[in-house]
Amino acid sequence: MAVIRPFRALRPRREFAEKIASPPYDIISSEEARKIYEKNPLSFVRVIRPEVNFPPGEDMYAEKVYKKAKEELLRYLKEGHMLQDETPKFYIYQQKDASHTQTGLVCVASCEDYEKDVIKKHELTREEKEIDRAKHIDIVAAQTGPVFLTYRSREDVDPLLEEGKKGEPEYDFESDGVRHTLWVVDDPELISRIRKAFEGIDRLYVADGHHRSAASVRVKNWRKER
Repeated sequence: MAVIRPFRALRPRREFAEKIASPPYDIISSEEARKIYEKNPLSFVRVIRPEVNFPPGEDMYAEKVYKKAKEELLRYLKEGHMLQDETPKFYIYQQKDASHTQTGLVCVASCEDYEKDVIKKHELTREEKEIDRAKHIDIVAAQTGPVFLTYRSREDVDPLLEEGKKGEPEYDFESDGVRHTLWVVDDPELISRIRKAFEGIDRLYVADGHHRSAASVRVKNWRKER
């Protein structure tokens, strides 16, 4: 049984979403991140690639760099560019390009499911990359890079996601040839039905984010030991 939960997302205000959106941290180099930041100071690279806030050559694994990521995340909130939802919610995120559309449920998954192999892995990870992401998650106190999980097709899940997409989307913009659309699911009854449907899924599979998911479990264990 896959355990998922709604959560109180830290997310951009609607009018700033397109500006804040950025590529994932692991597909851009520090140099590429700096170029993005120079052109667009609102880009989320200032959190996921916090070395852009320091001169070139700074040790990107220094504790002060991770702490700067936390400062930058809090600055988004302080300056009104981001908000945190007041109650736990699900979010439906759709990406569409000229040839493909994919839709996902943004939610909280279980570290215990990862440890019990309910969440299945298919790639080996490098310890230094795990520790880097774990330090980032731990110090920032946020998971800033979602893990992409998949599951075997089920007839009872897709209709629920389609139901969640009936209202006006919270975000809808195009970037680099991809249309990004997100709906907020705040109806308690629909949230309950989605959670119930996922209880019928016996396995989730990591499609992308092996280091991020392993890092999350590290942080969970670090915090239990403190």
